[in-house]
Amino acid sequence: MICINCRFLSQQITGVQRYAIEICLQLRLFDKHIIFLSPGNIIHQSIAEKLNVKIIGTKSGYYWEQVELPDWLKKHGNPLLVNLCNIAPLRYNNNSITIHDIAVLKHKEWFSKKFFLFYKVVMPLLVKRAKKIFTVSEFSKSEIISYFSINPDSVFVVNNAVSKTISPNDTSDRWELNDKKYILAVSSINPRKNFKTIIEAFNKIDSDMHLVVAGEANKAFNKVDYINEAVKNKKILFLGYVSDEELGFLYKNAFVFVYVSLYEGFGIPMLEAMSCGCPVIAANNTSMIEIGRNAALFVDALDPEQLRKSILDINNDAHLRNNLIANGHLVNKEYTWEESARKLYERLFL
Repeated sequence: MICINCRFLSQQITGVQRYAIEICLQLRLFDKHIIFLSPGNIIHQSIAEKLNVKIIGTKSGYYWEQVELPDWLKKHGNPLLVNLCNIAPLRYNNNSITIHDIAVLKHKEWFSKKFFLFYKVVMPLLVKRAKKIFTVSEFSKSEIISYFSINPDSVFVVNNAVSKTISPNDTSDRWELNDKKYILAVSSINPRKNFKTIIEAFNKIDSDMHLVVAGEANKAFNKVDYINEAVKNKKILFLGYVSDEELGFLYKNAFVFVYVSLYEGFGIPMLEAMSCGCPVIAANNTSMIEIGRNAALFVDALDPEQLRKSILDINNDAHLRNNLIANGHLVNKEYTWEESARKLYERLFL
């Protein structure tokens, strides 16, 4: 029997939760006997219904995951528990775990002290005990192997992909952007995502372009003070959290998508932009080149001038822009949730 830890159904969707949701939706098609377990505070009811989720326990959060979930599993034959969101119950040994990246262990300065200390203590224990370890890119695999000094054959790559709920559309322009030429950035607002370089580059561009930022702050990360000054600029629009439908609109109508994060285990927004026909400029670090390949312009994440120049190159060269869009569609087709879920399912039985 296989059980899946679905605590992610009680969390707002970021890249980690999106991965878990899409993998689970595919796994239910491969094996109808998989049991999806969740606490009761579900906020994604339609997904829970599709998975036929079983609610156990009365608590939520870490307590549910670390106490009630393993207690239930021990009473029901100690089945394999699949954990898709970086964490698993410490009191249960029959775990597989997906570690998306180890940014919190390598760059504690980006995270709250509480968040860092929790993962510093818990992550090595989980890695040591896990039956199988999954991750989302060759870059993250190499980081995990090196940091924890483990056998390369114990870590399997299962890539992200683009959700069908994110697709180009013209139905979500509640911000009246249709008449604006805008640069788009999509991510939670935190030091790791490097909005500082984006804002500095944008401020050096003398044109009628706007900068649109979709995403909001996350309490797991340290705050970024320069955002307080940026919100005063009427040409920079901070939209906060947006729905998948709205995200599809933003990608489709953006002039260019900019993603100069300082560290990414994968970088789903790059593929999302490509799937909606938006050219991409990305940082030349971590997993970005591995994922983006010939479908993005790559820049030094800490060089605003290089980013400014790349934005203007796309603005002034229609052939370059069209090539990036065409290559983006080709790259995007190589990643599917069905294939990723199949790889994970097969590896569970090796």
